[in-house]
Amino acid sequence: VHADADKEWNHDLAVFNYRRMLDSDKAQAEARKLVAAMKAAKLDAESREKYARRFIDILVDSRLPEEARSLLGMIVDSIERLRVAYRIEEQTRDYVAAEAVLGELELQGSPQVVREAKRLRAYLYKDRMGKFEKAIGYFNEAVDPPGSLWGVQECLWRLGRKDEAQAMLGEIVGAFPKDA
Repeated sequence: VHADADKEWNHDLAVFNYRRMLDSDKAQAEARKLVAAMKAAKLDAESREKYARRFIDILVDSRLPEEARSLLGMIVDSIERLRVAYRIEEQTRDYVAAEAVLGELELQGSPQVVREAKRLRAYLYKDRMGKFEKAIGYFNEAVDPPGSLWGVQECLWRLGRKDEAQAMLGEIVGAFPKDA
């Protein structure tokens, strides 16, 4: 039964993926049908999550974030669900929503997860939102050298603080010669 379900869902997802490339106007209606079918299917939790994750990726690529978000409940682990939610918002360029998801991720308690959320927020601010001062603070909190130091250096450069950026570059080279 499990092999049959695998074959069926793999087929359905592949068909949707090709159809949406051929006729993007019908993609949203097709996606909603497949989302409903996935939610109604008698699948074990592991299979449901596997197909949901795969379909979420396809939906994000199809620029159907609402449908992608509707599948988040199929991801059992709350931290993983937040990671996927962040990816949806970041990839669809809803940076305010992405920032909110990172705030939720930071509240999860695990020091490793909090550091990850701060690192993601630093890159979101630096690369997507142009909030360089805020990014510097989060890079410093994430403590992920040498990556975080490179991030701070780039933010300083973009802020026009060239002397500080140059000094930071010297620190990076001195502390991490292999990464310079």
